[in-house]
Amino acid sequence: MDGNFQSSLVNDNCFAVNRMLIGSDDVIRDDKYVPEGEFGMEDTGIYYRRLIRDGWNIVNQQENSRWNSETIFEKTLPNGWILRKIAHEQIDSPKGKGCYWDEHKLIAQAHKS
Repeated sequence: MDGNFQSSLVNDNCFAVNRMLIGSDDVIRDDKYVPEGEFGMEDTGIYYRRLIRDGWNIVNQQENSRWNSETIFEKTLPNGWILRKIAHEQIDSPKGKGCYWDEHKLIAQAHKS
């Protein structure tokens, strides 16, 4: 098998560090691998690492109040554009939104603010 497979998704690293949920002879387990970053144990712990893998950069993390924070990502696009993702993590979010939701802004790089 080609490539390097390192994931806490296949194993229950969130709640039982050494408890294997699924095993396979096709995958080599790396017990020493610890993903970079502190993004929590729920959805953001997977989603934010996936964004980083896909070329997004973390620009800012801010806590607005207890149970209400934002992580801002940016991705450079062709022709001088930047796509900004504001990833919200909050309780009592606006109507129609879950506890995790994103909004996006398209910014001309010369007018970045």
